[in-house]
Amino acid sequence: MKTEDLLEEIGNVSQDLIADHALPDGASSEQTGRNAKKEIVMNSKQKSEYIKNPFIRRLPAVAAIAAVVVAAVVILPKLDLRGTQPPVPAASIEQEDESSSALDLTNGMPSLIGMSLDEVRAVLDDQLDIVVVSREYSSEEEGIIFDQDVVPGSPVQKGDLVNVKVSLGAKMVQLPDMKGWTYEMAKNEILRIGLFVDKRSAYDDTVPEGNVISTDPAGPIDLEPGSYVRMTVSLGPNRNTVAVPNFVGMDWDLAQTTAAGMCLKLEKTEVDDPAPAGTVLSQNIAVGEEVSEETVIELTIAKGAAEKEGALRISFTIPEGANGHYHIKMMKDGVVTSVSSAFNPENAAGVTSITVEGEGEADLVAVLVNDDTLAEATIGTYHVNYADGTSELKSGSIEEAFRQLNNGNE
Repeated sequence: MKTEDLLEEIGNVSQDLIADHALPDGASSEQTGRNAKKEIVMNSKQKSEYIKNPFIRRLPAVAAIAAVVVAAVVILPKLDLRGTQPPVPAASIEQEDESSSALDLTNGMPSLIGMSLDEVRAVLDDQLDIVVVSREYSSEEEGIIFDQDVVPGSPVQKGDLVNVKVSLGAKMVQLPDMKGWTYEMAKNEILRIGLFVDKRSAYDDTVPEGNVISTDPAGPIDLEPGSYVRMTVSLGPNRNTVAVPNFVGMDWDLAQTTAAGMCLKLEKTEVDDPAPAGTVLSQNIAVGEEVSEETVIELTIAKGAAEKEGALRISFTIPEGANGHYHIKMMKDGVVTSVSSAFNPENAAGVTSITVEGEGEADLVAVLVNDDTLAEATIGTYHVNYADGTSELKSGSIEEAFRQLNNGNE
């Protein structure tokens, strides 16, 4: 039978007849079993017509042939004559791309932030007018969009204008070559340009103490703001250390001999004081402190020439652990008669003194003054004899005075 005749004969079959002999609606392949057979049992009239009409008996075969014909009509034109499928259109490939699906305009304006400008234009250039209004430094990598003027989710139409800002990457700052700079100068410059300093120290025989030996990374170099720069600062030549001795009470010659034996250097400042000429009154580095060899220690020395009758010096022992800045004043009948030089207990070598002047005998009150807070505490009462140059503590305690002032931290 020709295809044309087969199609014509299919068209001549009554719809009622086909419906009577078709599977029930919604029947699946699983219903072709025992249960399905119960649904298609013919009555006597249907069976008679089925026997008399030869086409109906061939209906299953006819249906199969018809299906093949329909498939050929629909599918064959779409097959490549060489037996291969035609290439998939580019649009289909783009739909499978995650970025393109993320930029679908059916749900309104998509978010472009965090995407590269090239990627966005490749997908949206035929739908939206993407305009770069500026390129700026930001935390995003170079070429990444970090701002857009159309709010994500807003309705957009094909051809709408969208302004975007594109990143130039992180703004870099230049760390100069700082070798030989003083630490303070280098630190200030690093902080000024937005970097941070990690200071390390090391001995160096060529770089002066306090100057920069090196930086890591080494300059000149471009760095991101907020980067750390490890700076190694010179401690000077690598020398042995020695503990500072107590020079107070020595004469100048003995102090020089002692310092030379310990590889220390001395400088002196002479002041008027009733002590014998050349006597060391104070030193600027505390006793016992470890210092490098060749360290210079400044001593205060009594001139002796200004010594005069009726003047005597009262010494005070400074308790351990005291710190801050102080002076001592002596008072008679509520009136200040003399004031000592200011001193720092850490550099006073454990002792300080004050010179008082007068005639005969007198009771003087010694007062400790904290120069940082201006607080005062009474040390005690001293009985002095100007004629024989003696003094005696009658009452009070310098330890208690320091305690009251909380060691200078009140």
